[in-house]
Amino acid sequence: MNAELSQQEIVDTEHLRLLRIGYFISAATNLLMVFFPLIYVVMGAFMLCGAFDGAKPSDAPPRSIGLLFMAIGLAISLIAASFTVLKLLTAQAIGKRRWKGLIFATATISCLGVPWGTALGVLTFIVLTRPSVASKFSNSAS
Repeated sequence: MNAELSQQEIVDTEHLRLLRIGYFISAATNLLMVFFPLIYVVMGAFMLCGAFDGAKPSDAPPRSIGLLFMAIGLAISLIAASFTVLKLLTAQAIGKRRWKGLIFATATISCLGVPWGTALGVLTFIVLTRPSVASKFSNSAS
């Protein structure tokens, strides 16, 4: 029984380590996605500053379109940055064996990222709901 318990503990520790690596990789790929919407911010800035003033006035886009491009690009970029920080915090929480609620919330959000985010989220639920793993996490928020 004791050897079986220690073997299960080794498996649990390895699964948690792999989940932590998975969240680090997912955060790194999210970080790359933070920069793509900034293309729209630059396009909007060109529209606002009149980079198209050399064209005929009828061909130039309205300046409000430039503001719209900037707002949408900035919003998407900030959302992606928030997900990146959330996944980094989750990887840290798995390492410290704390903040189970944060881990479950991040796993739920990760499930929206088909297919790899879904796999990471589902595997997080499978591993963290195992009684032997659940007992390793402290319930404190510090």
